[in-house]
Amino acid sequence: MVRTLDALPTTTGRVLLRCDYNVPVEDGRITDDYRIKVSLPTIRELQGIGADQIIITAHRGRPDGHDPKLSTDIIADKLGELLGDNVYHADHPIPKPSDLPGPDEHQIILLENIRYVDGETEDSSTVAEQLAKLADVYVNDAFGAAHRCHSSTHAIQRYLPTYKGRQMEAEQSIGSTIRDHDGTAFILGGAKLSTKLDLLDTLHDNAATIHLGGTMFLPFLAAQDKTKGATPVDDEHIDAAKAMLSYHKIHLPQSVRTTDDLDNPSFIETHPSDTIPSDHYVGDVSPDDADGILTAVKQADLIVWNGPLGYYETEAFREATKTVMHGLTRVEAKVVIGGGDTGAIVSQAGLHDEFYHVSSGGGAFLTLLKNGSLPVFAD
Repeated sequence: MVRTLDALPTTTGRVLLRCDYNVPVEDGRITDDYRIKVSLPTIRELQGIGADQIIITAHRGRPDGHDPKLSTDIIADKLGELLGDNVYHADHPIPKPSDLPGPDEHQIILLENIRYVDGETEDSSTVAEQLAKLADVYVNDAFGAAHRCHSSTHAIQRYLPTYKGRQMEAEQSIGSTIRDHDGTAFILGGAKLSTKLDLLDTLHDNAATIHLGGTMFLPFLAAQDKTKGATPVDDEHIDAAKAMLSYHKIHLPQSVRTTDDLDNPSFIETHPSDTIPSDHYVGDVSPDDADGILTAVKQADLIVWNGPLGYYETEAFREATKTVMHGLTRVEAKVVIGGGDTGAIVSQAGLHDEFYHVSSGGGAFLTLLKNGSLPVFAD
């Protein structure tokens, strides 16, 4: 079992810290710095226990080779601003130890985008061994990248004593709480059907209720030979939904808002969800359904929401998601927000502090709920 920072010796030498700084950037400006902010407690704790130097490795995007637009230099500036400290940005993902400034010059160093390195996403031992030469211990606080085994998240553990950062620890604790809790109310939306359909099997027994939005419910319509409109649905998802038709805790929208073009709708109509016209795309659940979801889940003492209820990319289809988001700030229950798109929506609205927990990872959050563990910590 990977230890927490509580077990970290007070004399640690150099620390290699893996963070998830894959943040959105528009016109040279970070539009959501939540993932940077959640790393601050771990960094400050490492400073407090006397780490000689904190060397941070992180990624941005999925670069094909060296892409200057995905450099971590913009992160170094923001991190320094948030810490009130000078953060040195190294222009190489894995510099030679002799090329880095000493601890007396810079205590915090942010390396260039680790995904510039060939082999990083292949969990290369060679890449991990090179990284390990930079430090004495390794701390993983990159929850958002914990569902994939890469060199800087998984293989690195073979070469350095490994600890979990505080964000990683908090996320795993929340995941365990949700899985072990009886009577949780779930709201699941979005468009990534395969992961969440599998998740329904895991959640169903302990759940109080599960409400589906986005395109999550369409396979259930197809499984009942009802029209699902023009939105494509994979046969494997329909087969999975067929096996769950008897799950009485799963609730589908009763009515939906549809259109001819999700990005540029020329019309928007409301239809019962079992009579969607074959040439219409589902854009959102109806306002009545959004209100109905809030009424149903407010009886629970723990609510988990992951995934927008509509096609949030288009302004016209954000209404139900916003209704549910604001409604959840007024319930007495503890509300946990899944990361990914849902976390971004909450962040855009400035409502992080209104919820019990906002996860910093989308895929990692779902993986943790489904499996009860994270691949990066599996041997």
